Amino acid sequence: MGSHIVGGEFQLIHLNGSRYRLDLIYYFDAINNTFTSPPEELEPTLRAAIFKKSDNSFVRFVTLSFSSKSRVSYTQPSCSKGEIVTDKLIYSTEINMLETEFGDINGYYVSWQRCCRNYTITNIYSQNPDFAGIAAGQTFYLEFPPVVKNGEPFINSSPRLFPPLTDYACPSKPYFVDFAGIDDDGDSLVYSLVTPLSTLSSKAVPDTESGPYPKITWRNPFSLDNILGTKPNFPNLKISQDGFLTATPTKLGLYVFAVRCDEFRDGVKIGEVRRDFQMLVVDKCPVAEPPKILGKKLEEANFSYDNNMVINFDNTVSDDSRCIEVQVSDPDASKQDDNFTENVTIKAIALNFKKDIGGILPSITKAILTNGSTANFKICFDKCPYIENSPFQIGIVAFDDACSQPLFDTLKITVNLTPPPNENVKFITPSANVFATVREGETKVWDIFARDGVSDTDPIIESVYTDGFNLA
Repeated sequence: MGSHIVGGEFQLIHLNGSRYRLDLIYYFDAINNTFTSPPEELEPTLRAAIFKKSDNSFVRFVTLSFSSKSRVSYTQPSCSKGEIVTDKLIYSTEINMLETEFGDINGYYVSWQRCCRNYTITNIYSQNPDFAGIAAGQTFYLEFPPVVKNGEPFINSSPRLFPPLTDYACPSKPYFVDFAGIDDDGDSLVYSLVTPLSTLSSKAVPDTESGPYPKITWRNPFSLDNILGTKPNFPNLKISQDGFLTATPTKLGLYVFAVRCDEFRDGVKIGEVRRDFQMLVVDKCPVAEPPKILGKKLEEANFSYDNNMVINFDNTVSDDSRCIEVQVSDPDASKQDDNFTENVTIKAIALNFKKDIGGILPSITKAILTNGSTANFKICFDKCPYIENSPFQIGIVAFDDACSQPLFDTLKITVNLTPPPNENVKFITPSANVFATVREGETKVWDIFARDGVSDTDPIIESVYTDGFNLA
């Protein structure tokens, strides 16, 4: 009987036509892998099963073949002292998903079960069942929609590329990780913490059975609302709907929790994927202080904005003048224990909208502070605001290189940009309405012209809309 499971998840990716690729991403603890038989990574295949959500009836088995193995790296590799060594295994197969088998309107789920989790977990019962303990296996679980809806093909790939949780945490220090994945179809993803799933059997390789699957058993005083058992006034583990995990643990130990990612299209839930995690909280963490970031406008002499800053730019401002400066300092750059040096980095994040805003940063976003020095960075904005008719908010975050995770400070900036004048694009084709009959195999050509405003130099993007039929 082994004690090694860390977590993982399924992903179902559309390839073409009715072909899909099913992946099982499987993380395990290379330190606590106590297999006496050949280790888990040598299994050439794994067998999962697909069931209907409507009645839990069996659909088919799927055999996934071993694809790759890699060692998961730390956010701060220099901080690693071997407390966590995690391997990532990927098993894959291709499935021909036809409407005759995958057309049930309520959708499907795929599952794979394995015992056992680590026996050293603090917040749940995970004991060796060979000695009458309370076992805790893991059920890997993914829900997905039918391949046809309303008589039309319904193409969907599940969310993917969730980062692993590898860094250890330190008592009374903030811990954070951006868990958010991506969705190839542009579906909305909503994240939440859930109680991890166990298995229907404590056998090393449980029989494949349909759900519902049992949940793990929390140890007292831990629960879904108290995953880390933190002291009063210290934030427990939380996750935002966008997938940002935060906590400030206060007790040493190994903690298990699960994240569920719900997938929505047009406001309707179409699937979900679950991922289990382990968080290790260790002692003897290095003493460190967070960096400090301040801001100023270009015409000002001093960096006087702390925490919050409001700026306004008119549409007559030149590109070089539509900027601010930020200054980063760090107390650790003045300490002998840190060799009087500290590495700092800045990052830009969108606060009241969703968009990659890395383009506002300078080409160099890193600096080495020595003997208490500071680093200045210039932040410049495009002439077009990210949000129309209202200010947008961004955060400029300064990170250091503290162990186990960087400490940080954020300057919140509210930006008011007056966009340049703009004229609407107009069609200049003599007739805006063209009616014609096209026979099968025949080619028809229509010359349709449009022009932007005389004073504008904006590119024109063309697209075709239909009343529901596929023009291609």
